[in-house]
Amino acid sequence: MGFDEQQLIDCLTHAIDAVTERKPFAPFKVAITSKELENAVSAYRQQHPNAAQDPYYLMHKHRLRDRSSIINLREQRKRRNLEL
Repeated sequence: MGFDEQQLIDCLTHAIDAVTERKPFAPFKVAITSKELENAVSAYRQQHPNAAQDPYYLMHKHRLRDRSSIINLREQRKRRNLEL
C-alpha cells in the first residue's frame, strides 16, 4: 500500500481510545514505505502548503457556515404544517 499498515492500525486504535476517554486530539504520523507515495505526498504538500490555523476555528468551523437556506426550509415546513 505504500505505508506501514500495522502502524496506521495502532495509531487509529489509540486515537479512538483517546476520543472515547475524551482526551484532546493528538496528531500522529504514518511511516511511508513507498518512494512513489513519498514523492506524491511531497509534491502535494508543495502545491498545497499547510497554513497555520487556530485550533478553535478547526474545532468549530461547522458553526460558521451559512445555514440560512436550511433554516428557511424548516420555517416553510413549519408554516405548511400549521396551515394543514
